Amino acid sequence: MEPMRLAALEYVIKSNGGATKENFIEDHDPIGEQLWMYFCQKGWVHTLSGRVFITDIGKQAFDAANTAK
Repeated sequence: MEPMRLAALEYVIKSNGGATKENFIEDHDPIGEQLWMYFCQKGWVHTLSGRVFITDIGKQAFDAANTAK
């Protein structure tokens, strides 16, 4: 996994629902929207009550990428 995607997934994990989709996009500007769409297509993130969370599949992808380092 590319370092920027790995870092963005880590952001979602560490925020633990403390960030909104808008926070994510803004904090990863200028590619925040593209990252978000990619993660959604992969099924790695979701929103609940306006907050962002990692999915089980996203956590598995993150863990696999960290193991491969």
